[in-house]
Amino acid sequence: MAVETISATQPPADVNFASQPAPLRNIFTNGRAAYQRTITLSQSDGPEKILTDAFPGVLDASPDATLDAFLSEASSLAAQPAHRTAKADESALRTLLTSSGGALHFRNTPLRTADDFSAFIHTLAEGAGWVPHQDKGLMVLRRPHAKNVASANEGPSHLAIGSHNEYGLSSHHPSFIAFFCLSAPEKRGETPIASSFKLYQRFAEEQTDYLATIEKQGIAYTITHPRARVANSLGGNGVFEPSAFGPQTQQQDVTEEQLRSIVEDNVRSLAEEGGWQPNATATENTWKQRGYSSHWLPDGSCMVVQRVPGVRQHPVFHLPSYFTNVHSRTLHADTHRTSKPWSMSLDTWLKQQLASPSEQPHNLPPYYVGPHGDDLPFPLKWIDSIRKITTEEQVDVPWQQGDVLLLDNLAVQHGRRTWEGDRRLLASLWDVQK
Repeated sequence: MAVETISATQPPADVNFASQPAPLRNIFTNGRAAYQRTITLSQSDGPEKILTDAFPGVLDASPDATLDAFLSEASSLAAQPAHRTAKADESALRTLLTSSGGALHFRNTPLRTADDFSAFIHTLAEGAGWVPHQDKGLMVLRRPHAKNVASANEGPSHLAIGSHNEYGLSSHHPSFIAFFCLSAPEKRGETPIASSFKLYQRFAEEQTDYLATIEKQGIAYTITHPRARVANSLGGNGVFEPSAFGPQTQQQDVTEEQLRSIVEDNVRSLAEEGGWQPNATATENTWKQRGYSSHWLPDGSCMVVQRVPGVRQHPVFHLPSYFTNVHSRTLHADTHRTSKPWSMSLDTWLKQQLASPSEQPHNLPPYYVGPHGDDLPFPLKWIDSIRKITTEEQVDVPWQQGDVLLLDNLAVQHGRRTWEGDRRLLASLWDVQK
């Protein structure tokens, strides 16, 4: 059934994203894989259009390519055409990303080390006009491995990670994320991806009240940052770390009160980056009126509540994107256990926790932003729909050593399957230069 796009700017009628392959040169060839999928989108004024007939796109490198030749080809792929007059990225790389729905899987590469991957991603960034993403409010531990390259989430192998956009729970997020396989798993360990555009349309058709609520009222994500780093955790980044909300430079003789004040100022600054102002009027969307808040818990950790919209607009595809961390956060919180404290409103939970600290974990699910100063739990029908639709739209991308998966973060969600063996992925985050 065709559905009219909510709050969307339609792309020009003559644009067919799937029919715009980019020219390839000597080393890269367009590959095919069993896991690729065709993504179609409903149109309000006609039949469905194909967003891409190959999601993700696959680029296979020549098996005899040297590292130098591979990097040279990458430079050509990301280079801007000589006739370019606008600031927009018109490289073959951008064309490939667009024609594949925002995801490219580079296979059979000669990349073997973190430094190799760093050289590759910097080569792409230089041509495409990207700049390194600066972390703010980071909740996970990432260890640096090379220039602008760090470990991906270091949580244990038996814990899956649900579908999400990178920093989809924040007003500060990267434009692109690239993953590199340093060591492949023996079993499983795929990275499932899903089109944020397709997810938007599925929810618009099948769970309209949910989509309208998270777009207009917004989503409240709770992130509990421990006082100090916690290893072997899906989260674990300490609240006073510079990549979280701590001071950006090392300071001597700083009191606990001063550190907490710095954290609270940085939380407010992040909210302002997303459009919140303390004098927001009642005509603004609810999430923008409420902004962010920070709550110091009895154990010294800090719970930051980040209120953001669940839908954002893509600047290249001109389509609304389901840009969230809802699936991953509900999976992490195991929301179906309705006897847990997250079956109540967030305000009620916080008051109880502050009055009588418990041993309950602080892995709370997303809430929707209430209009009267409280954040409310998702109805179970929403959660069931989120899990069903997201699972149906996921594509499992397998890993071999040297593979790179490049994602347009506003277009594609990603997650992580459990695995056996020595699976090691590195990540690199980038922004479009403004």
